[in-house]
Amino acid sequence: MNLSTKPQDKKLKHSGPMTTTNNLDYTRLYQYLNVTTIAFNGQQVSKSSRRYSVLKSLCHDYWFRLNRPVGVATLVTETGEPSEFILRLLRKGAEKGRYVKSGTEYLPSFGLADAMANWFQQGSAPFTLQSNRFLIKTESRSWRFIADFMSLVGKYCPAENATHCAVIIWLMMLEMTHNGPLTATLLAEKTGFSKSTISNIVDHLHSVGYIDRQHDPLDERNHVLSLTLPDDFRATVHNLFSRYSSTCD
Repeated sequence: MNLSTKPQDKKLKHSGPMTTTNNLDYTRLYQYLNVTTIAFNGQQVSKSSRRYSVLKSLCHDYWFRLNRPVGVATLVTETGEPSEFILRLLRKGAEKGRYVKSGTEYLPSFGLADAMANWFQQGSAPFTLQSNRFLIKTESRSWRFIADFMSLVGKYCPAENATHCAVIIWLMMLEMTHNGPLTATLLAEKTGFSKSTISNIVDHLHSVGYIDRQHDPLDERNHVLSLTLPDDFRATVHNLFSRYSSTCD
């Protein structure tokens, strides 16, 4: 249920019904990805957007899963980011009407809670309406999941922004679940990003050596994509997938 508007019809799609395979519950992981990718759609990104997106995702987790306010000290402990960097994000969010300052802590605005309800709806993540300061509550760990993933990307690929992170994680999921070639067209379908956005991201990730692409033998207009990330990064991400898919929401 959206707080004020009807839910949008468009939903991101995964590669068909998923069950627990190789000890990973792909249905759960796809739900996490759907919610966060819907939220990323249309966002402008910058060199610092991955760091900001980690902070925003943690705020969303505190507000809408834990129903707890957040302050600078909490986010410093969580991320190790400088307090000035965090305070700048929180103040900017308040100026834009997304966050509400309450003493030394911050809460979500009605507008943000309304948007969050819409994102949860589209991503098929259950939530309930609340009569408290947070307005909604979910058991889904989607925002904590994506914050942890982007933090991992920051260790291995520190120059990548939030949208690049979204494409990388979708490629990793599709490599494990999709039967067939991985193409830019498929990525656009799964993520909801425009074809031009996907094309630009693929060009960038290829230029820095994170993606290999070969002509599709069945259709030379397309390229078949594959990730060329280090094995230790893949193993770390697989452990992250395992932890989140095996932990009950």
